[in-house]
Amino acid sequence: MKDKIKKESQTKPKSSNNGREKEISIKPNSKLSNKPEREKLNNAVQLEKLNNAADPNELNFEEYYALHQYANDSKGNPKYAKKRNRDEFYLEDADGKPVYAYKKLKSGKQEPIFATDSNNNPIIASYQNNPIYPFDSDNKPYFPTKGNKQYYAQKDGMEIYPENAEKHQFYAKNEDNDEYPAKDMNQQDYYAHTINEYNNIVEYPPTKHTGEPFYILTENDKKKYLFNIDLKYPIFPRNDQNEEIYFNLDNGEEYYPTSEDKNQFYAKNLQNIEKLAKLSDGIEYYAKNASDDEIYPKLESGSQYYRIKENTEYAALRVNGDAYYAKTKDQDEYYPKIYLEGATRDLSVEPESYFGEDNNP
Repeated sequence: MKDKIKKESQTKPKSSNNGREKEISIKPNSKLSNKPEREKLNNAVQLEKLNNAADPNELNFEEYYALHQYANDSKGNPKYAKKRNRDEFYLEDADGKPVYAYKKLKSGKQEPIFATDSNNNPIIASYQNNPIYPFDSDNKPYFPTKGNKQYYAQKDGMEIYPENAEKHQFYAKNEDNDEYPAKDMNQQDYYAHTINEYNNIVEYPPTKHTGEPFYILTENDKKKYLFNIDLKYPIFPRNDQNEEIYFNLDNGEEYYPTSEDKNQFYAKNLQNIEKLAKLSDGIEYYAKNASDDEIYPKLESGSQYYRIKENTEYAALRVNGDAYYAKTKDQDEYYPKIYLEGATRDLSVEPESYFGEDNNP
């Protein structure tokens, strides 16, 4: 009889308190040493909790896993136990990590089953507050689906990409079989990432069912630049000549990529010279740093150069409106120029420092 009582107590469910139930606990100094008496009290506790249900839509019972395995229906398909609120929940292993149930397909393969809530929405398992996607033998994730749309797991109001052991994240697909991006805590779309050939974590774009990649649009309908996350540097789109280019607005205005810390970056031409973006009227304008100061573009040598409008070079401005000079590769400041009518500027020529050898003290 003692062995039977011991076995039953080991399989008693862990009853959850959802805020509507009255908590009853046994104090450490309780004199109830008789096991049958403790069983009676435990049953009374469970019964009182069930009777305190405030929601008439809830069940008057809660299922639990008496064995470390799922129960199967008549066809051999496993099913999940339900909480009082009718949400299904996962069985846990010895470490408390949820375990997915799998069903056999006609092909002989197995496919995970997602638990569902009371509204039949799929639930992705989580461990230590981190979502856990199931993966197949090819290291690709299974997404929960509703209709023909795949869904992301959520954590703290943010949709989370599944990530495999190689740190490659995956996009879910919508009803049109197009990949679509997850949303961050501000409900803004963000890119998934992968690992490049230099072992850097880099963002990559989703693709349509045709295989065509597309870029995320921001609140202002701007295409969002991809970034090398490790280097905090943008991955520019390229033209047919493989030259880095800028995204532009509908009016033709080009705009710079901006990092999370508010630094802007210049694209480079095929001569490795940083190039200025242009406004809708074709006028060049400077990029800015995190302090909102305009910054100079650089030649391949590292020398800075001025933007030019018509035949006049213009100095960059700091946030307070003060201008400052560009510098050569040797860090000497040099003056902007006004070119004669018909003259052109050649960026392959290094700028001359005012502080030449003859001018040095």
